[in-house]
Amino acid sequence: MKRKIGTALVALFLIFNIAGAVDLYSKPPMWYGNASTVEGDGIVVQFLENRPWYMIWIPGKNNTAVYIVKFNRLIEFLDLDNDNKFNMSIDHMLSHALLYSAMWDVSAKTINISGIIEIRRTLCAIILVQAIGDAGGVAIVGSFNATFVNHIYSANVEVDAIPIAGGKELKIDVIISGWPWINNESKLALEIVFAGMFRGRQGIPRCVHEEYQVKNKHMSRVRLAGEDAGYYAEFRYQEEAKIQQAAHTEPNMANVSSTNCFSRDSAVTWLVYPHFDGTLIHDPSIYVGSEGILEMLLKTPVIGIIVVAAILIIAAILIKRRK
Repeated sequence: MKRKIGTALVALFLIFNIAGAVDLYSKPPMWYGNASTVEGDGIVVQFLENRPWYMIWIPGKNNTAVYIVKFNRLIEFLDLDNDNKFNMSIDHMLSHALLYSAMWDVSAKTINISGIIEIRRTLCAIILVQAIGDAGGVAIVGSFNATFVNHIYSANVEVDAIPIAGGKELKIDVIISGWPWINNESKLALEIVFAGMFRGRQGIPRCVHEEYQVKNKHMSRVRLAGEDAGYYAEFRYQEEAKIQQAAHTEPNMANVSSTNCFSRDSAVTWLVYPHFDGTLIHDPSIYVGSEGILEMLLKTPVIGIIVVAAILIIAAILIKRRK
C-alpha cells in the first residue's frame, strides 16, 4: 500500500516538474507583419497604428478580454509641492509632446541567442515639443528623440536581474534623448492610459497599484482586471531609470515615482522622471496571466487531466486503506 502511495506521489512530482519545464521553455514567438502582431506562447500583442499603443490578450481569449496600454504623451512640469508626483491641479505644466501624433519608423527582427528566440520590434521618432501657455496657441520649443524597443522571448530570461517571463511578457525599453527643457528645475511625466475591450465592448479595467521587490530591486505594478475576463494584465516597472549623460560612460541611476488616477471612467498612470541631461532609459513590461495552477490547467489540459486522475487515485487508495 505504501508503495502505491509513494508511486502516485512520485508521479505527481514528475508531472509538476514537466509542467514547470513547459512553462520555462515555451514555443518561439511569431511575428505577423500584416497584422502588426507578435504572438508568444501565452501572450498576443498588437501594435496599434504603428504607435506605442498596445493591445494585449491571451491566445484565443480576445473575444473575452483585450487589455490596452497607451503611452500617450510626455509632460514637462514644475513640481510645485515637491512631492515627486504629477498633479494637474497643483503642478504647473510647461510643455508636452504627443506620442500618438508622431510619425514612427518601425523595424522588426528575430534574434537567436543560445537557443532563446527573441522578437524585437523597434519604434523610433523625432517628436516636436509644444509649450503649454495661458494665452493659447501652439509654440514649438524644440524636439527630442524617442525610441520604444519591444522584446518578447521564447524562454524565461533575466534582464538587469529582473526576470522576464518567456512567451507571456513584453519587455519595453523606453528611451528619451535630448529633451528641450524649458526650466532647469522641472521634471518629466510619462502619461500612460489603460483601457480594454471586454466581450466586444469598450471599457475601463479595474486597476490596482502595488509595490513589491525582486532581488532587492524596488518594483511597482498596475494590475488590470476586466469583469469576468478570466485573466489579468500587469504593467510592471522598476522604480529606477538609467541616465546616460554621454556615450561610453557608466549610467547613473535615478528614482522613478508615479501618480495613479483610477476611476470607473478612466485609468491613467504618470511615471515621473527627474530633470536629466542626455538620455533616459527606463524598462517597463506588460505581462498577462491567470492564477497559478489554473493557468497551467488551462494552458495544458492534458496535464490537468493527469493531475486530477492522480489525485483521485491517491484519494481512492487512502479510502481503501482506511476500510
